Amino acid sequence: MPSVVQFIIRICQRVNVCVCHERMNATRYIGKCYVCVEVLMTADVNLVEKALSQWSILVQGGVVFILLIFFAVAWFTTKRKVLLSWTLAWAMDALAMLFVYHGVGTDTTSFQVISVYEGYGISKLLFAFFLSLGLYQYRRVSFAMETIVPRWLYWLVGGWALLLFMMNGNAIREQIVVYSALGLLLVSVGLDTIIRDKSRGARLLAFILILDAIWFLHHAVVLFPALWGDKVPSYMSHISFADAISEFTVGLACLLAAGLRAMDEMWEANKKLEASQQALRNLVDADPLTGLYNQRKFRGFMGDVSGKSGVLIFMDVDKFKSVNDNWGHAAGDLSLRRVADMMRQVFRAEDGLFRMGGDEFLAVGFGLSHKDAKERIDRLRELLALPDENGIPIFISAGISEFGGNTPIDEALAMADSSMYEDKSLRRRDSSTSIRIGGGRTGKG
Repeated sequence: MPSVVQFIIRICQRVNVCVCHERMNATRYIGKCYVCVEVLMTADVNLVEKALSQWSILVQGGVVFILLIFFAVAWFTTKRKVLLSWTLAWAMDALAMLFVYHGVGTDTTSFQVISVYEGYGISKLLFAFFLSLGLYQYRRVSFAMETIVPRWLYWLVGGWALLLFMMNGNAIREQIVVYSALGLLLVSVGLDTIIRDKSRGARLLAFILILDAIWFLHHAVVLFPALWGDKVPSYMSHISFADAISEFTVGLACLLAAGLRAMDEMWEANKKLEASQQALRNLVDADPLTGLYNQRKFRGFMGDVSGKSGVLIFMDVDKFKSVNDNWGHAAGDLSLRRVADMMRQVFRAEDGLFRMGGDEFLAVGFGLSHKDAKERIDRLRELLALPDENGIPIFISAGISEFGGNTPIDEALAMADSSMYEDKSLRRRDSSTSIRIGGGRTGKG
């Protein structure tokens, strides 16, 4: 802005000189002043171009520094390596902008400007490298650099940097090398990501980087004719306005990709948490010996199926104490596990199977009639009557009651329990249904 103001003041000063020193008629006065102003505008047009160039660089630099601060804060609060890489990328871009601003309007043949262009080129190459490194880190769970970044990326950056130093201080050649390097590097990384990675965040970022690469390649193509002395288009002097939009888009894509990754990680964490909670509930609600539900689970299970009807089958192992006394507790535990296994065979997957404690078991059969329940008990008795690996047959007493409708679950449970004890009493009077322990005594259940 000061350059534009300076230009206007100089016009006014020159016009004032015309008023004070030209003594001529009105026609000659106007014509003379017109020529004076026209000559001044022609001579100082580079002043306007310089002002626009400075303003465009300031706008681009402002965008870059805002992105740098944002990514630095994000990295500091999360300590993610991908954000550190992107913070370094914008730091290199900010350094490049400082080089550019320092070199505006300076003689392009001076050693100082040659150093500025080389510093700008190296900073831009590092900007593209750290952007690419961040993308590769984003694509992987492991953030070990040597395992996620392909070697060709290092060779590509190093080769372009070496080529930059071989330009012997030619500003046009150095700019063409830099823009070509940026474009080809980002295109390579973007295409590699699109081909190899299917995640939405990585593909979004790769697509934006490819668009940015095309923009850099445009710069190289536009500057290429200048190698033979052709004039560079005037808009290139204030192209930083468009560069600011391009780099803001890249920064926004990085932030959006990081946000998508955070959402995905939160979703995965919630899934793992839910799975852990379910496993914990299963552990709390399951009987550790048989794997059936325990008594604690029964109330919640019946609450979840409120409104349904069916039957409760309460079962008790006959003469179970004799098994423990004669063959030991290990054999007793094996018998209980066998009862649970046979219950799983006889009843359906949707039925509730419980070990209520000790040698007592409960089956909840939804939609079953009293007759269906009795058939299942008979089948279970047939399977358990076959001796196990210790030669021990198992006999059970069972009671059936119906629930649903006007029969509360507590009342149905009490009725099934009472019916089971009636069955046990009848079976005790019939010695043929007692557990026979070969060579041993018969204990009481």
